[in-house]
Amino acid sequence: MCIRDRVREEALERELIRKKSKKLVTAELEPPFKLGEDLCMQLHNINLKIALTKSSYTQAIAVHDCEVVCLLKSRVLKGRLLTWEDYMEKVKGTSSWVTILWAALEIYLGSIKGFANFPQYANIREPAVRRFMKTYITTSLKRLPPNSPDEFVLHTLQSTVEFCIKIAAHDFMFGELLVLFMERGFESQYLETIEHYLLADAFKSIAVSREIVYKQVNYYVKEGRPETLERVLLFLNLKGQDLEHLASVCIANKMHSALIYIKTFGDDYREYVVPAECMMKELRARSKEESKDTAWFNPVASNTYNYLGYKLLWYIQLCFKGEKFPYHENGNRIDASVWPHVIYSILKWLFQDSTPVTNEVIDTNRYAKIKSESNIQTLLKVDARVVFQVIGTLFQIPELKDFIANPKSYSNSPLQIHYTELLKKLAVSAQEVDSPVTHAQYYFNLLLAQVAAQPGEQMEPALCISTAKSLLSYQLHDTNQHELSEYVHEELIKDMLKNCKALTNSQLNILIKEASKFPYIEVLVYLEETKKNYGRCFEIYLHDRRKATKVFSWLKSMWNGKGEEEMQRLIYENVERMVELSVEKAVCIVDIWFGGKHNEVVSRLSSNPKTQLEYVTVLLNNKEEFLVRKVFC
Repeated sequence: MCIRDRVREEALERELIRKKSKKLVTAELEPPFKLGEDLCMQLHNINLKIALTKSSYTQAIAVHDCEVVCLLKSRVLKGRLLTWEDYMEKVKGTSSWVTILWAALEIYLGSIKGFANFPQYANIREPAVRRFMKTYITTSLKRLPPNSPDEFVLHTLQSTVEFCIKIAAHDFMFGELLVLFMERGFESQYLETIEHYLLADAFKSIAVSREIVYKQVNYYVKEGRPETLERVLLFLNLKGQDLEHLASVCIANKMHSALIYIKTFGDDYREYVVPAECMMKELRARSKEESKDTAWFNPVASNTYNYLGYKLLWYIQLCFKGEKFPYHENGNRIDASVWPHVIYSILKWLFQDSTPVTNEVIDTNRYAKIKSESNIQTLLKVDARVVFQVIGTLFQIPELKDFIANPKSYSNSPLQIHYTELLKKLAVSAQEVDSPVTHAQYYFNLLLAQVAAQPGEQMEPALCISTAKSLLSYQLHDTNQHELSEYVHEELIKDMLKNCKALTNSQLNILIKEASKFPYIEVLVYLEETKKNYGRCFEIYLHDRRKATKVFSWLKSMWNGKGEEEMQRLIYENVERMVELSVEKAVCIVDIWFGGKHNEVVSRLSSNPKTQLEYVTVLLNNKEEFLVRKVFC
């Protein structure tokens, strides 16, 4: 033994003694690879029998490069520590290829530690293990017989794809592996296997190559499976893709959801109109009669008249709200600088004539009726209520309203439109398609009232009168065409009238005459109050069964000296009716309007002793509480 080796051995022995004396354990093997129970897979050429028989509770291990020294009770064992490459070569011949790949995956993830010269940092370890796994997968798959059972092939494909995703070898999966499976006749099975991972959103964060997408698209088109292709495209990262080619495939196969995703992926506002045009063309190619027996919400009937109409309205609302499809957790919105232009483009398109242009022979009689029909008129025939609800979005959200209230601040293009011009165009469209079926005029008036009822808005008196008359006279129906007893637009009409400050006396009389025909009590009271007919307001409330109790709150709000003598006379004459409604509230009103002088009121109730007794009882209880508070508090 040379001097250098002897010095090294003595140094190692001193190091082991030093560590033992300090009871230090370095590079201790972790379960399930604890020496003495399970032979550590990283160790090589260790006499297991001696290690087991001579082990103690104070084992210590020292590692230097590929060498490992185990300190036992009476002796020292020396062995060689395997590298992860050595270990993989060792187990290749004894385990299945899936087991080997799982072991390599654990090494890749850093779950198995203790190998010689094992890199702790992922940026060093992962590329090396990834190269090994890619080589081993390729070698193993080349041995796969072409006539293998379907179950075995499916299991192999699923395992392969899963391993590639785990080690982020997407280029390898979509490149070399796809070519390999195509050569061996497993292309369709491989593409279908990838489909499941696409639908699980496994590839949303990576850019798949154009060539792979072409093959995927061509496969599903050839197989006649546009529904599956559409779902795959919705989960595809479109970055770097040929969007024009994908859009043409979507249009040809009527994949409108995927077309929306593709055309709204960028920031060109002109592209946002294309999905609407395609859906409108398809909508007009069908008649409403074709879908009478098919529910619009039936997912199988995805191209029926009603389904297409509602889907188009849903897309328009997305554009108005500045949202993209599909929506993600981190948000997927239209760029703020493009958003106003998108809205102006959609609004301009709505009032355009979109009669279908096609090279096919069409029934001229069928399209003669819609030749001059604008897009919004077609949609109004689908569901006028939903159309005006979608348009109403522009007036409900402050930011959107600013786009159409101050369009010059956002765009100098001819696409811009002011909301007054928008309302005029809507009025014309609603009038042209109004019928007992569409009720377009009523729903437009409802939108107009909602706009006019907003704070700061003012409506022309003539338009205000016509809108109010329309809403007052219209009787709502439920889905079974039964009349609804509640008049839900009362507060809306009232708020609209409050914003119309220029109503003359004659115009108020017209509205009062119209409102008197219907039980819109709040509206009628407001109109009479505007004319300062306070006595008439009192009578309207008191003689209405539904809202008679509101007379108390109205009387409280009116106490400021207005018509005091007349109101006192009316209260005195009708006090019995008021006591019947609520004796406590009646006592409170007498306190306010008569200064607490209840003698005359009590005398007035003498014709009805029971009512008089109730009134006096409440009065005495109130006075007793007052005296107690005054004396003791």
